[in-house]
Amino acid sequence: MSSHRTPDTDPSHTIIQLREGEVGALADVLARAFHDEPNFTYMLPDGERRSKVLPWFFTAAIRAGLRYGKVHTTETTDGGAVWLSPGKRLTFWPMLRTGLMALPFKFGWEGSRRSLTLNEQLDQVRNELVPEPHWYLMALGVVPEMQSQGIGSALIQPILKRADGEGVPSYLETFSEGALRFYTRHGFEVRGEGEVPEGPGFWVMVRDPMT
Repeated sequence: MSSHRTPDTDPSHTIIQLREGEVGALADVLARAFHDEPNFTYMLPDGERRSKVLPWFFTAAIRAGLRYGKVHTTETTDGGAVWLSPGKRLTFWPMLRTGLMALPFKFGWEGSRRSLTLNEQLDQVRNELVPEPHWYLMALGVVPEMQSQGIGSALIQPILKRADGEGVPSYLETFSEGALRFYTRHGFEVRGEGEVPEGPGFWVMVRDPMT
């Protein structure tokens, strides 16, 4: 469910691991960054409801990243990158621990059905393309007024460097065609694309470890 957008003295470019007390602030940032993404407008067409539900959704996603992967942000919490570690999957028990099992109550019946349709298709593609352990970029977002300032690039560098050192690939999905150029600059390649039935198109990208 990924979205988007030199080290210097600007604190918005200083990348740190997310602290527990910053979960809510980052969830609000990601909710704003993803508000108009095609996957979320498909699952939650009503904009007002989307605004209310997305902070909850990203709180659960961030907690999943903290428990089963890594979450990076800036010193001023202007954006975040949420990763799952190699070998980690959000199956029943991990979802229960992070609160995502409440999704049917938050998204409603139709939203939950669409979420299930979307995620089943994405999981199938992911299993086919990267059956081996890999870093999975669940979300990358920057607060709208701070986009196009290099923050997104800085946010993903720690794990891309780690993936290179570990010799494992990195994987993501995006519903934004405009994001393809951004990720290509960081070594990702489009390995597949598809369309959710009666929903948006998507692209899947893989970055092989670099030496």
